[in-house]
Amino acid sequence: MDAPEQQPADVVCAHCGRPLDLGSPDTTRLALLRDWVGYGGPEWDEAGEHVPREGEWRIRCVRPFCDADHARTWMAEGHPLPEEWDRLEPPPESSDLGCMLGCAAVLLVVACLLVLGAAEAWRIFF
Repeated sequence: MDAPEQQPADVVCAHCGRPLDLGSPDTTRLALLRDWVGYGGPEWDEAGEHVPREGEWRIRCVRPFCDADHARTWMAEGHPLPEEWDRLEPPPESSDLGCMLGCAAVLLVVACLLVLGAAEAWRIFF
């Protein structure tokens, strides 16, 4: 069993500044996420290949609050300001190796079953 995650000592409500216990059921965490910009619609070249556009992360903000009322008040006051957003890094490049290995394994099993089935049919009928 994993040890419980320890919270930083300086977790305070973003609205009133009161210290918070993130394990409390009254505590509200508001996560605002801006998305990856640049892949608005697929672009295709003459060969029919997908051409990804250049893109960058927009930014996100996660703030803790005493309760939902403080979160609503904070949002109604026009927060967060653009400079308060935390920067995120883009996701790492993905690899299709796992998918290719899975397909190869399925094809290998199908081929083995076909060979064994043909050998058994040959033995029975001939």
